[in-house]
Amino acid sequence: MIKKRIMKVYESKYSRIIYSQDTLTLEWIWASDNEQIKPADLKNEVKKFIKIIHTNICNKILLDTWYFCFCLDLEIQDWIQMRFDQTIQQSALQKIAVVKSREVLSQICIEQLLYEQFPDFVEKKFFYNSFEAREWLKK
Repeated sequence: MIKKRIMKVYESKYSRIIYSQDTLTLEWIWASDNEQIKPADLKNEVKKFIKIIHTNICNKILLDTWYFCFCLDLEIQDWIQMRFDQTIQQSALQKIAVVKSREVLSQICIEQLLYEQFPDFVEKKFFYNSFEAREWLKK
């Protein structure tokens, strides 16, 4: 019997991050209580996620943005991109699955950021639910 080693490595009122040692997967799940998130709080969430990428070996990410309701303006996108550039280049990341946001403008911003941020060698795919996203990451 395979023992699953899954642990919550971070939680705030805006999001939580779960790490699976068995699958080397990080799941960043946005909570439903983020509609009033301020840019400074969003930046703190991103900093936490990047720190967790550095401290946990992962080659897959599930980004569940269903409840993400923040429209990323160009300044925030640039700030995120600068933080992620070095992290992505140094990581073993192979796949990123994204559960689409229910907010159209948020989803457009997320797609734009992902396609600009993540190099072509990182497979990217968007889903309408986390079950399909997890199944794709297993392949």
